[in-house]
Amino acid sequence: MPRKNAIAGSGGQESQARQRLKDAARRLFALRGFGVTTREIVAAAGQRNLTAINYHFGSKDGLIDELIADLVQRLEVDRNAKLDRIEAAGGPDSVRCVVEVLASRVEPPPGEGGDGERSDFSRFLNLVLLNHRDKYLAVVGRDSDSGTHRCLRHLRRLLAHLPEAVLRERLYLVMLYLLAALSAQEAAAENPRPWRNLWTRPNGSSTVIDGAVALLEHTPSADTLRAGGVRLAGKAVRHGGRG
Repeated sequence: MPRKNAIAGSGGQESQARQRLKDAARRLFALRGFGVTTREIVAAAGQRNLTAINYHFGSKDGLIDELIADLVQRLEVDRNAKLDRIEAAGGPDSVRCVVEVLASRVEPPPGEGGDGERSDFSRFLNLVLLNHRDKYLAVVGRDSDSGTHRCLRHLRRLLAHLPEAVLRERLYLVMLYLLAALSAQEAAAENPRPWRNLWTRPNGSSTVIDGAVALLEHTPSADTLRAGGVRLAGKAVRHGGRG
């Protein structure tokens, strides 16, 4: 079984070694996927004992599970805190306000996240959600990230005029869009040159939010409605028919 927050024996040193393994693993997974070997993780963490992962986490799968759970918990705390403040002030009263909560970067707390300002949380989450969604759901369940679900409920309220099928698709797409943008922003923080026309500009993040808001709020085209057989003004609009 994984030794969560192990503090026995060497106490702080053991806890630090455990955290270094998590930081190194998340970094390597974010950049190269889950095919990274335990030997590579141990080496990247500056440790020599090849059994360290089994000792602290039970297995490589146990390590991955804990990384996913940690990140989702951090997202939930951050988004819930932001929404608490917004709701206490009577909001959110706009789609943009909710999107700004969803577009917030997950920053490593002091002592985590590798060196300096480097972060790989969004890229790790992007990997998990795109390529290992079943594992994500197995670890955290469908309803664990209450902060994200609160955001989605507000968006549904603010966009209730849209057909349900269109709104559902757009909510999926905007989450993918924002996560991809946040992943690119992380990469640019480490290597700004390839991204100099986007993230080095002061309005880069605002432009990403503009795009997400436009994706959500734009009036559905006749083609979109027709393809989905959406009823419009009491009449079904079918693919190949006339709107």
